Amino acid sequence: MIKRAFASLITWIVVFQLVSITIGYVTRFGMYPWYGQLIKSSFTPPGYYFGIIWPILYISLAILGWNQRWEHKVLSGLKNAA
Repeated sequence: MIKRAFASLITWIVVFQLVSITIGYVTRFGMYPWYGQLIKSSFTPPGYYFGIIWPILYISLAILGWNQRWEHKVLSGLKNAA
């Protein structure tokens, strides 16, 4: 059961990362012409921060989604067993 849960978690993370890569690939050409010309506030982080933060964000979302799905499966199983 634990191996299956771990495999499921890894699958969620991989799928979310693939979605992230796909979105980045599709939008990569449309961002630079207009984003570079924007007047940015002094709070705008350097561009390399996004390469660090986005994977962490998508991994966190994958773990949250997996956890919600796993809890739903467990609670449904307990409800049906009663």
